[in-house]
Amino acid sequence: MSIERSSRRARRFRGIAAAALLACVAVPACDDEPDPIDPGDDDPFVLAETFPLDAPGRAFAIVEDAPPIALVASEFHSDIAGISLKPGSLASLFELEAPKGPRAICASSRDVLVAGTSSASVVRYELEDGDLVERETVEVDGPPTAVACADADGDGVTDFAAAVGFEEEATIIPFGSGSLAPGDGVPFASASSLRFADVDDDGDLDLVALATAQTSLAIVVREGAGYGESTTLDLPCEAPRATAAMGSATIAVACDGEILLVENPISDAPTVTSIEAQPALYDVVADDFDGDGNLDLAAVGIIEHELEVWMGPTAQLQHYEYPVARGPIALAISRSQSNEDSALIVLSFEQARLSVFEH
Repeated sequence: MSIERSSRRARRFRGIAAAALLACVAVPACDDEPDPIDPGDDDPFVLAETFPLDAPGRAFAIVEDAPPIALVASEFHSDIAGISLKPGSLASLFELEAPKGPRAICASSRDVLVAGTSSASVVRYELEDGDLVERETVEVDGPPTAVACADADGDGVTDFAAAVGFEEEATIIPFGSGSLAPGDGVPFASASSLRFADVDDDGDLDLVALATAQTSLAIVVREGAGYGESTTLDLPCEAPRATAAMGSATIAVACDGEILLVENPISDAPTVTSIEAQPALYDVVADDFDGDGNLDLAAVGIIEHELEVWMGPTAQLQHYEYPVARGPIALAISRSQSNEDSALIVLSFEQARLSVFEH
C-alpha cells in the first residue's frame, strides 16, 4: 500500500509554570515542591498537582465519575489503585487485587477491562458506589498485551476487545457487547496498543491495533454487529508505541521522534503527515483540549521526560513542552465539568506518581 508522506514543524513554547513546579519533583531525593507560579500568557496548561503512588504503575485509565477516578494498574504488585482526581485534593480511594501481571487497562463509562498478562486472562469490572466490582473473568489463549473499551455502535453498551499472544500466535479478539463473550479472533502480530476508532467515517467504531516490532497497524473494520478481515498498513517511522483517534478517518501514532497523522488508513493511498517530537514517545492522546473546535495533540516521552502539547489548526500548530516526573509511560485526558474544562494526566513509572496538568 503506497503512502504519501509530508512533515510539519510547530512553533515551540516552553511550559515555564510546569518547569518551576517540577524542578523538585524530577529529583527523587527532593521532598519539598516550590510554590506555584502564574503561567505565561501563552501557556495553555499548568501543573496543578502530583500524587505519589505506593508502587510504579504500568498503565492507567480514567473513569469519568464525579469527580473522575484514575485507575492505576501495578504490574509488580498485581493490584489496581483508585485515585480521586477531585481538583485540589487528589486522594487514594481503594486498592484491590488484580489478575496477575496487569499490563493494560481501559475504561468506558463505568465499565473497566484489565489484562492479566501473567495469568493469561482478562477481567471485566464495573464502578459501583465508588468501588470496582468484578463482573466477569475470561481465560485467553496467551498473554493479553492490550485492551480496548468503547461504545462501538452507539447503543449505550460498552464493547470490549483484547490483543492476545506474541508473534505468529497473536490475535485480536473482539468480545460481545456488554460482556466477554469472545468473537472470532483476527490474526495479527503482537500488539502494544489497541483502541476503538472510526477509521472509515461511518459512525461505528472499528478496531486499530499497533505492532511495535513490526512497525505496522492492523485495522479491523466493523461490519454490522461484527468485524471483517484486517487491513495491515506498514508505518514509515521507528519504534511506534501508541495510537490515538484524531477525529474520523485519522489515526495519530506516537513514534521515536515524531507523531504520524495517518489519514484515510484503509484507502488505496493513505497519507501520512509527520510532526516533529521528542525521542522515545510512549503515549499519545488527541482531543479538543480548549473547546475551540480544533483537535489538539499531547504526548509523553521516556528519555527527555516531557509532556508535549500541540494546539490549534493542524496546519498552524503551536507547540508547548512541560517537564514531568521521570519515566512518563502513559497519558490520558480527563474532563470533570465541561468540554472546556480539561486536564492532562501523566503516569510516571520511574518515580511512581501521577501528575495533573489543568487547562
